[in-house]
Amino acid sequence: MPIFIHYTSKAGAQGILASKAITDKHRNEKRSGSKSGIYVNPPAQQFSPENAEILLFLGNDKYKGSADYAVIFAWDTKPEEIGPVTQGSWVKEFKIHGDIKLTKENILYIGPNPFPDVFSATAVVTDTAAVAGGATSTAAASPTPVATAAAAAPASSTLS
Repeated sequence: MPIFIHYTSKAGAQGILASKAITDKHRNEKRSGSKSGIYVNPPAQQFSPENAEILLFLGNDKYKGSADYAVIFAWDTKPEEIGPVTQGSWVKEFKIHGDIKLTKENILYIGPNPFPDVFSATAVVTDTAAVAGGATSTAAASPTPVATAAAAAPASSTLS
């Protein structure tokens, strides 16, 4: 099953953990009239909270803290690719329509955003062919791999 990342705030992570689902029921709180769907990122778009605020939320103050936490999960439904966040951006937006039910089998991690700054001196491009094609993937000197992120999760953030 493909792996995805959903960035959220501490309150969002607590709600997701309590309900065992990611929903879009709060979508109009920050941007009225927004269309339905849950924004997700593929593993190649691993962003620190600061990176997400710039690359995904375009510096909009309404989204401050909205990537302080991350939910990493496996999901069998292919998301809708919306396209680049802005014209010419290598960062793409993806949406999953409908609720994402989280179980012991598909949740890999929920907790503080574990990803490094993609613009730091230790960030490197690991797939130059993808960059040439308009996508990129990055890794830090000591990355937290998505597949092992569940091991790094505090016991209080596991689903029962």
